[in-house]
Amino acid sequence: MVSQADVLRRLREQPFQPFFVRLTNGTTHKIRHPEQVLVTSRSIVIGIPKSENSPRDEFRDYALVSLLHVVRIDPIGSLPGGQPPDSEAQVSA
Repeated sequence: MVSQADVLRRLREQPFQPFFVRLTNGTTHKIRHPEQVLVTSRSIVIGIPKSENSPRDEFRDYALVSLLHVVRIDPIGSLPGGQPPDSEAQVSA
């Protein structure tokens, strides 16, 4: 399980490095900017951008995710082509 401190540490890194949030159901969320995530003690709220090129504060929807369901966090640059950790995973840009 990923903790609140783990998520906050990734969001506060300087310079910020985009990352994937992998969930227990196989869904993967792409975090492009720290402003995209709101962290609480038990969950994270992830803003789902309108498009890959939308400004960092424009979202079409959001995902409320319990930290109990966050399996891992992977840097986007760690995989060829910036693909999610599991090629069959559903990705929310």
